[in-house]
Amino acid sequence: MILKIIEANFIKEETLLHINPGGLESSERLAKDGVIYFGKQNDEFINDFNFPNDENVGDRQFEIKYDIIKNCYRAKNLFGTGLFFNIDKKLVKLYNYI
Repeated sequence: MILKIIEANFIKEETLLHINPGGLESSERLAKDGVIYFGKQNDEFINDFNFPNDENVGDRQFEIKYDIIKNCYRAKNLFGTGLFFNIDKKLVKLYNYI
């Protein structure tokens, strides 16, 4: 999955984040557990992706988790008033078995 930043106050727009079932590629947390944590950099939590230190961003703002059973990603807001995603297109993998 590719997450593209469309509108943000403190991240360069058009930034692409590459996510796979193990986690975020080039993660700052270096874990391959299927969970990607987004938040501001702090001493208490280690996030996969850190936003600049801003009072409007939580230590852990949101997470994206891969559901191995349903083969899908789920997003969960962990701080603040909301989390908004715009799904541009869905990629479907087709497998040919011989």
